[in-house]
Amino acid sequence: MPPPYPPRRTPTPRLVFLLDFDGTLTRHDTISALASLAYSHPTRRQPPPPPWSHFTDAYLDDLRRYDAHYATRAEQRRSVDEEVAYLRGVRRVERASVERVEGAGVFEGVTGEVVGRGAEEMVRRGEVGLRGGWGRMVRVMMRMGRGGVRVGVVSVNWSRVWVKGVLRAGWEEEEEEEGAEREEGERRGREKGSEDVEVVANELDVDGGGSLGRYWGGEDGGIWTGEDKARVAQEVFGVREGRWNGKISVYVGDSATDLEALMLVDVGIVIRDEVMGSSQVALGETLERVEIECRWIGEFARKEEGGVRKTLWWARDFDDICDSPLFSTLLDRASKP
Repeated sequence: MPPPYPPRRTPTPRLVFLLDFDGTLTRHDTISALASLAYSHPTRRQPPPPPWSHFTDAYLDDLRRYDAHYATRAEQRRSVDEEVAYLRGVRRVERASVERVEGAGVFEGVTGEVVGRGAEEMVRRGEVGLRGGWGRMVRVMMRMGRGGVRVGVVSVNWSRVWVKGVLRAGWEEEEEEEGAEREEGERRGREKGSEDVEVVANELDVDGGGSLGRYWGGEDGGIWTGEDKARVAQEVFGVREGRWNGKISVYVGDSATDLEALMLVDVGIVIRDEVMGSSQVALGETLERVEIECRWIGEFARKEEGGVRKTLWWARDFDDICDSPLFSTLLDRASKP
């Protein structure tokens, strides 16, 4: 079954820039914020769904059981392939969690309109926040036109409408903070800015049926794992392993779910807070264990393009990325026919 919203047709870009959503574009994971919309929405279901903590606890219990029974312990997995195999196996945990939420009817009656409006309101109230510099980065790349750059979000989040609502409100908020006065035509162009970012994610039933959706259809067709993110990068955005040969690909992520995509692309960038969160710490420990170097993005030098050994780069936010020699190198390469 084809995806419900096929990717837009654009000229073949010279740079594909892909971003994870939760914890990368946003400062924190937003699934709980999304779930809060369901719990604040009136429901006729009897009995009503259990509290959200029931689902998070069940998910963590499943994850602990999976980890305890996996063939090798973390310290024994010393290669990227071994770690990827472990992460792919988490699929059944993710699917069980989705089915648990659907079976309880948590999102029954919650329409796409409710989700989109709720996302925008949470951004404006400061309950959901985007990392600094993301709008600046998108604006710089979009000036090159779609023939030069394609920017996309690849997310395991449960709602594409939610992601787009957060980006739309975040874009407007960032523009307003600049304090620039614009005429009406310029304002409309500003509002369209976030629409230049393609979002690929699952989609809950926008008519309020309660399903969390599967991007590829069927019972097991959801974007739930790092393997799925890598598949989207390849099938939707045309990413190929080429090491700076022809079209350049970039992926920005923050957690183990991003490992496979980070290793697939030409340039992998890891987001790290000054005080790293648990998922950031876990990814850092994994990279160290499988001996993948992750260096500060400001240390990039042009001579390192397409090196034999894979190196990842870390940044605190998108301002760090924009100010780095790596970003200027990417733009320079993408500007050349």
